[in-house]
Amino acid sequence: MIGSFIAARRLPVAVGILAVAALALVPGTAAAATPIGPGQIFIGEVNGSAAPVSFDVVCPGAANTGHAFGDTVGVVKLQDPIPGFGRTGNASSIAADLIYSTGTITVVEPVTTFTTYTTSAVPDTITAPCSGTGTMVFTPVNGGSGATPSSVSVTFVNIGAAG
Repeated sequence: MIGSFIAARRLPVAVGILAVAALALVPGTAAAATPIGPGQIFIGEVNGSAAPVSFDVVCPGAANTGHAFGDTVGVVKLQDPIPGFGRTGNASSIAADLIYSTGTITVVEPVTTFTTYTTSAVPDTITAPCSGTGTMVFTPVNGGSGATPSSVSVTFVNIGAAG
């Protein structure tokens, strides 16, 4: 009887340990993202890359502009500077803006603002050209004179009407 009691008390503990171990293996269940803060270095990414990258746009018919489709932006905290890095200065957030030119007009499309080092989907409400190039600029918000942006060159690719 006592042996059954001890085994019954160990079973919930063993199940709890296995559940915690299983969660550690599941993507997306990691600890909370690191907050953005003053005096940090970072790199901006588009579609998981800090190097020049394609930016998918759905353009209906013969339109000159369309909407972002399936793209992501993110900011990654760095320990050591690498080419293209930015500095937060005094900032606790970083704004991602898509910048491109249409003729002589420069267009700035606000995409998102990060308060933690993470990745976010680009909203499909973001307007972009059906072809050409632009820049995603990651700018520390109110970072002061010690802040510098990070940027990623993008090439707009019309992936056609999605449906």
